[in-house]
Amino acid sequence: MIQIGRYQLDEEEMVLIGDGQRVLLEPKVFEVLTYFCQNHNRYISMTELHETIWQGRCVSDAAVRRIISKIRLLVNDDHKNPTYIQSLPKRGYKLICAIEYDVSLTENLADEPNVEAQLSDEVTVSEHVSAAETNDLNGETNQELAAHNPTSTDNVKKTRFKPFWILFGVIFMAVVAYAAKTWLLPASITTQVVNTLPGDKIAVTQSADGQYLAFSGQMSEESGFQIYVKHQSDFDFKPITQQAHLPGALAFSADNQFLYFSDSTQNASLLYRINIQNGENEAEVIAENYYFISDLFSARTKGGVFFAARESATSPFLIYQYDATNQRVSTITSSSQAESLDIKGDISFDGTKLAVLRTNRLSHSDEIRVIDLKSKEVITRKQVSGGVFDIAWENASNILVLRRKFLNKFNVFTGGEATKFKLEQELLNIDSNSQRVISINLGLKQKLFLEKSLPFSELETKRVLTKDIYQMRYFGDRTLALLKEKGVTQLGFIGVDTDQFDSILATEYKLRVLDVAISKNQILVKINRRFALFDPINIGLEYITTGDDIVSDAAFSDDGHKVLFTTKNYEQWHVSTFDIESKIVTPLILDARYVRPFGKNYIIGNAEGEMFYYETESRRKVALNQKLSKEPNTQWLVRDNFIYWSSHDLVHTNFYQLDIKDIENPILSKQQFKYTQVSPDFSIDANNESFLMSQTKNMTSEVLEVLIK
Repeated sequence: MIQIGRYQLDEEEMVLIGDGQRVLLEPKVFEVLTYFCQNHNRYISMTELHETIWQGRCVSDAAVRRIISKIRLLVNDDHKNPTYIQSLPKRGYKLICAIEYDVSLTENLADEPNVEAQLSDEVTVSEHVSAAETNDLNGETNQELAAHNPTSTDNVKKTRFKPFWILFGVIFMAVVAYAAKTWLLPASITTQVVNTLPGDKIAVTQSADGQYLAFSGQMSEESGFQIYVKHQSDFDFKPITQQAHLPGALAFSADNQFLYFSDSTQNASLLYRINIQNGENEAEVIAENYYFISDLFSARTKGGVFFAARESATSPFLIYQYDATNQRVSTITSSSQAESLDIKGDISFDGTKLAVLRTNRLSHSDEIRVIDLKSKEVITRKQVSGGVFDIAWENASNILVLRRKFLNKFNVFTGGEATKFKLEQELLNIDSNSQRVISINLGLKQKLFLEKSLPFSELETKRVLTKDIYQMRYFGDRTLALLKEKGVTQLGFIGVDTDQFDSILATEYKLRVLDVAISKNQILVKINRRFALFDPINIGLEYITTGDDIVSDAAFSDDGHKVLFTTKNYEQWHVSTFDIESKIVTPLILDARYVRPFGKNYIIGNAEGEMFYYETESRRKVALNQKLSKEPNTQWLVRDNFIYWSSHDLVHTNFYQLDIKDIENPILSKQQFKYTQVSPDFSIDANNESFLMSQTKNMTSEVLEVLIK
């Protein structure tokens, strides 16, 4: 047992103990934490971790940092003001808390050789260790056992431990049978369709007493999104909103008087409520000025509602409460780490506890927290691997944990995942009361790529490509594609007129194509948080940035000999160039987060996305009075005398073209589509003749009742 600050590490069971919790560690988390303890008096470099823990296997620096982040989450450490793990650039990591080893167990075992010498040939060393441990549990010390004569020791061991091993065998077989039933061969959950209305559905909820059911959806492309409500005595669902943009979360008040819902407009997410008892169906704004509201759930036993939201694009996701009596919003959770986001939640049936799904966007790990609403203290914490979609209380003891393929039960008191059910189909979310669990399935959708002809003012469709892929990019007369399947992203060439896909690169990391240099046969990609060059002919990958760099944007120079890329240093973004032949990195432009070549000059964007024309010789900057989107799934490029870029506000996807023939008087054009149908990603061919965009069409989904036995 190792004492690490106020936590204990059980090396035999790979368990970290602290804050009243016992957390079973992942193997690599355990190895790194143990290595830190063994070398707590010095800094450990990234290279040393690669060589010692991963022993030369090809693992990115980002993967190592994710392990460090998980350890910090486990011990509630703040990387900006650490009390456990300190990091220094170029030095590495150092465990700075107090370390103590509990050597009592080692000393006891060291005294036992005499006991082992007294044992008969019928007693093995492993039986001896088990016997010594069992005697300790019965209150007998190793010294007392050693005082027995050899004959009596043999007799005692033969008679005392045969029942123990029989009992152990019975328990072991029961555990194996239980594991085989719940984990090796998980039971399937059945679902049945709730009779609603045909069309695409995005959110569903039910009242605490089960009398009301509501969902938001789009019954046809022309109708837009609406909210529909049905009482159990009614025959049909009735629309209760006049117009809604994207109502992504719903919840009934505890007394069934109000239905609360969030709606994302072009500028922000707002929280509304509708009185469903007076028949007027007028939506009242009760909370505004939020960047995005991700979840909404009932207070269960009193007026008001809880919701998960972020106030700005850079602020953390937190849980808030709207008190209907005082008509006030208060903050329930807090986070010392900007990377930790409270994105989902649910209130227990008695209204006393809050379950929170906290996800870390850097380590891609999730944590389920149970908070006492009166004291605001964390009662239970459980680290789970990434990929949790939603959580909901099933009863007073268990929380349902929804994953892509499975539904787990997490026991609040034991900390264990008691049951694992295999899902018949993928579910979007879960909502529960004491009577039933409901959800929405992902439904059926068709992925299309629309190739449109330029000029931008017309964008007439030339052909429609039905491709079940993630991303397409022009590469001369060939087409690059990204295919995601079973956690692996593949980059390859796809036949436009066929479905043939020739993979050239596969990775479990996040992968995105940024730019292509056709004349040099080079593809610029972003793998996790690193820029890299990929040679599709020789199948070679060369990293440009390190895992420690904070990166933003990258593109090839006009001649394809260099890569322009931006990194952040001391709170300032700057542009550098990477010479592909010499491998030399050279600083280029200060105070720029975005960059594209424009002849001998550049188009740049600052940290806020504001665009400028940058003249190389004079270093003169001309404001273009337009802003790039900082959303990660958007795109921008410069072709001839035009700047193209995309943006979205969760309601609309916008494509822009800025004509900069006259740099002092640029001309803006815009094309707008529904965000739920058109992705902000796009590509333009080398001849500036075709504009390629993706569209999702023919979406259908159903409200389901989830039957758990």
